[in-house]
Amino acid sequence: MRHSIKNPIEYARSSINFLFRLLRNKKLTVALKVFITALFLSFLLLRIDGSRLVKIVQKIGFLPWALAFCTYLTGQTVSTKRWQILCQALNYSIPFRTLWKYYLTGCFFNLFLPTSVGGDTVKTIMLGTITENFTESFYTVLWDRLFGIVAMGLILLSGVAVHHQALPSFVDAILVASSLFFLIAYTLFPIIWHMITAFPVAGRINSSFIKFWQPGCLIRALTASLGFHTLWISVHFIFARAAALNIPFTYLMVAVPFASVISTIPVTIHGIGLREGALLYILEFAGIDAEESIVLGILTYSVMLATGAFGGLVYSLLPVETRIMSGSKITSGR
Repeated sequence: MRHSIKNPIEYARSSINFLFRLLRNKKLTVALKVFITALFLSFLLLRIDGSRLVKIVQKIGFLPWALAFCTYLTGQTVSTKRWQILCQALNYSIPFRTLWKYYLTGCFFNLFLPTSVGGDTVKTIMLGTITENFTESFYTVLWDRLFGIVAMGLILLSGVAVHHQALPSFVDAILVASSLFFLIAYTLFPIIWHMITAFPVAGRINSSFIKFWQPGCLIRALTASLGFHTLWISVHFIFARAAALNIPFTYLMVAVPFASVISTIPVTIHGIGLREGALLYILEFAGIDAEESIVLGILTYSVMLATGAFGGLVYSLLPVETRIMSGSKITSGR
């Protein structure tokens, strides 16, 4: 005998709460991500010729990989400079070398923890301990991400402008619309900020949050972001050239930001499977087959893994008190 639901709204609410309780179970969440990752990888592996994939990898060799690794490591150094610029906007004078070590430590925790924001948490804690202001430290890490998104939007729009005829109209429209959304939101941020802070509930938001929008900080941080993403695209270009793939650099300005954004969807471990699938999809319009696209995804991810491992080495060489408490305090000039 079927039981009727007396209160559908209450039933729906309890079902949603049950779902959220399941998602808050870390072990279950990780297991679910592992399952979905395996699902994506299985789907991709069924579409490729394994022997041809191995031949493409063998064709590339070690020297291009080493060049790509050095290029990506240079990109992390440029990103460290961006972080220092954001710290300076809050009057924190922190040595570049210190921030570089913390940034690479963040790379390690990003790649070797089951969440992609683990490194951001570690950087916030390490910086907050020496500045004695965890809120402002969190803001620098958050804006470090936001400047990266804005730079990706600019690069993506530039790439689409060159190759819009090669892309399906709906893909073209989605890429342009999403990029413009972030760019317009960023441009109008001061207005949005004043609207938000007009509400009493937003009174607890630290006013330092708006300081990163000042022209001096904005231009320098955005320039550093463009530099990093150009180097990240260059990593893909190095592997493409080594594998004799005919992919213009300007087309990678579309493909790489697209794959980077897709890989941040938190349904797989570190975007594995999503990244390769996104590259496979977008590079197909440039005449690149499945094996070549997946090799490109695998090799670029191997560079990220190697950089994360190097970050782990840097972290292990830090003094114990630095690893736990982030060392001596640096005062703010305010």
